[in-house]
Amino acid sequence: MRFSCFAQKSPEGPEEGVEHLLWNGQSIAFTIRRGSPRRKRTLIRVTRAGKVEVILPPFLLRKEAFAAIQSRGGWILDRLREIQSYPQPSPLYYTDGEEHLFLGTYCRLQLVVCGVKKKFLASDEKIGQSVVTGRSQLIQLRVDSDDPETVHKQLFLWYKTQIQKHIAYRLAELCPRIPWLAAVPTWRVRMMRRRWGSCTGSGVITLNTHLIKAPPQCLDYVLLHEIAHLQEHNHSQRYYAVLERLLPNWKAVRRELEAWSPLVLN
Repeated sequence: MRFSCFAQKSPEGPEEGVEHLLWNGQSIAFTIRRGSPRRKRTLIRVTRAGKVEVILPPFLLRKEAFAAIQSRGGWILDRLREIQSYPQPSPLYYTDGEEHLFLGTYCRLQLVVCGVKKKFLASDEKIGQSVVTGRSQLIQLRVDSDDPETVHKQLFLWYKTQIQKHIAYRLAELCPRIPWLAAVPTWRVRMMRRRWGSCTGSGVITLNTHLIKAPPQCLDYVLLHEIAHLQEHNHSQRYYAVLERLLPNWKAVRRELEAWSPLVLN
């Protein structure tokens, strides 16, 4: 069994159509889904795309979805306004001088093509590293060609190297503080579109390479979210109690990661 921290949740069942409910003079559009047989409670979800979903236990009537929307209308409208305020990504062209995220900071991409410096570099040793030059933070990248596809691939490899270094460093810092953790868990990274991370039943943690673009505390949150699954292999109240001990402000950081997600996943 695999437990995941989702960047965007997957539905539990087929969509049953778009409904509308008038709440305090404002129309709320929502879809109704049927949950798995294990679901016992109604869940209201506002997705990153600004869509409202009601997931019902199989034994409840559709009218219960309307009652749920009516009872949480204020919260739903607040969440929709919050999501609308999130920054939206701009298209990326992978050209020299373009800005790309690294640990929550926009860095200017500086390309070094076939060993010929297109811009001044302090030293060759800094090529392929994120360095600060004056007031500008740079990602200096050696590429065979400045073709956007080539640059994209090289930047991905650079991100992968950086997140591997960062995770190794953070695990060395965090694991000794967790008394029930006997050893540093097995981990890996890969590019994912829907999950921030996952933990298998055998204890292997996978983290999304895109996380290296987010602020460091967001990466810590996903890492600790998955480490908590080594203690509780579920999303029960016991699991969230473990996560609370590891990261008391996890809810705030999760919200922060959610706000960053359109930019981080770009």
